[in-house]
Amino acid sequence: LSREGVQPQLVGRWPASWLKSGSPVEFAPGLLLLDESLCDGEQALHQHWRHWLALFNTFQVLPGLVLMTASGLQAGDCELLKPAAAGAPATADDGAALAAEWAAALDQALPAVHAGMRTLAKAGVVPPLPGHELADGRGEVVAEAELAWPGHLVVVLLAGQEDMAPAWRSAGWNVVFVSPEPPPEFASDRAVDWAALVLARIQTGESP
Repeated sequence: LSREGVQPQLVGRWPASWLKSGSPVEFAPGLLLLDESLCDGEQALHQHWRHWLALFNTFQVLPGLVLMTASGLQAGDCELLKPAAAGAPATADDGAALAAEWAAALDQALPAVHAGMRTLAKAGVVPPLPGHELADGRGEVVAEAELAWPGHLVVVLLAGQEDMAPAWRSAGWNVVFVSPEPPPEFASDRAVDWAALVLARIQTGESP
């Protein structure tokens, strides 16, 4: 649909079955793609990123349209993006919107947690907030996490963030470590499969 070289690009596919009289149109497979490698500098990337999100806000009413970056496509993130079923106009809870949120979260998170994030997305977990920070009563940041689910009070810490675990725990959060060697006092949180541990805590509402 887009001219060659335009950023971002909107592409689509029309199945041959649509040519048959009476065939139902369940979804219109489409992709709104941003190729970061074609952006000339940070300012251009920022402009294209804003344009990319603005276009998706307009076209998300098309069932089956997904939002993706070229790097995410190459990393296999498209496995998360299932076409939304046809029906009422998209809302924040629709599959397309949820897939877009997961794609954005993957773009912001470090590669060390990408595989686990894909597992959680397939399990139907809501997308996390990458780089979430914990502030004290004065508004000063006292800890940060690679991933956080504020609605469930669950955070994921990478290697090098272990010293922030006590602050999160004191604030009432569940802490899960990606590092195989958490501090001794948090040995029970050793992440053989950190995504499975996050899923269990979200599903059961386990207390810290």
